[in-house]
Amino acid sequence: MTDAFRLAIELNGEKYELGYLSNRPLATPDSSVRSAVIVVHGTTRDAPGYFASAKTAATIDREKGALIITPQFPIESDLPKSDSRPSLFWSSAGWKQGDLSLSSRRHPRQSRISSFAVVDTLVARITRPGLFPSLSRIVIIGHSAGGQFVNRYAAGSAIESVVRRRGRIRICYVVANPSSYLYLDARRPSRRDPGSFVVPVASTCPRFNRYKYGLDALNSYMAKAGVAAIRWQFGLRSVVYLVGERDTAEDEELDQSCEARLQGGNRFLRGTNYIAYIRRFYRDAEPPHHRLEVVPGVGHDAHGMLCSKEARRCMFGP
Repeated sequence: MTDAFRLAIELNGEKYELGYLSNRPLATPDSSVRSAVIVVHGTTRDAPGYFASAKTAATIDREKGALIITPQFPIESDLPKSDSRPSLFWSSAGWKQGDLSLSSRRHPRQSRISSFAVVDTLVARITRPGLFPSLSRIVIIGHSAGGQFVNRYAAGSAIESVVRRRGRIRICYVVANPSSYLYLDARRPSRRDPGSFVVPVASTCPRFNRYKYGLDALNSYMAKAGVAAIRWQFGLRSVVYLVGERDTAEDEELDQSCEARLQGGNRFLRGTNYIAYIRRFYRDAEPPHHRLEVVPGVGHDAHGMLCSKEARRCMFGP
């Protein structure tokens, strides 16, 4: 049986499709499914590679009760020449931050949808009553650009309220080695005083607090939640930050914009700075359910991160 499927999405009466990979069909009831893992690919959009790595991780843990799903977020050049089944597509930057899908002269689309809303749709479908009655846990994990996706999605999505109405299903978000993070106010790590946070001089980087780096000028999906709700609900979400011990290089895929560099010089520093920031931000509110885990000996390597014992513990339990 093929692992490739098409997700049907109806928008304003128009029918669209999005490809995804799954080790089980999403329309067949299955009481053996205890957990679901939604894996978000990186900037190269290699959904098959990420799906294979997640399946390898499950094999290592001898995990047979997990539903593994990897959606594909294409850009226009990824679309097939024949467009008989209209597929959704995004810009190369837009899908990572929940922007709306696109329409073009060559591939006209009457309606548009946020890439975050696609994951909302997936979560809503797998939690339908009677489909996976033993499902108790959903993990949404992404590496690199996928980590950027999961970080912002965890802050802005309202899907947990839908899931709570359908039973006792926990959702955990795993953010692995992203180039940048979503900050909740204007403070950034101090270069002169490690562990402290200061407001940057705006003239040196005037757009530093615009979304996707901060909460100014939110896109339509995030604006629907609003700044106050984002800050409140993100602190209550269960989020694990995985950083590779060796992810310290300034490679060609590392975001080198001034907005990103204000967060740290490399991915490892940006991750450790961010968890310190999150703890500081929520110190006067309820304790955040956020934690950092360092993956020993691994750099910017999706397979190495997904198959690490730290990631497997997040995906499949201890």
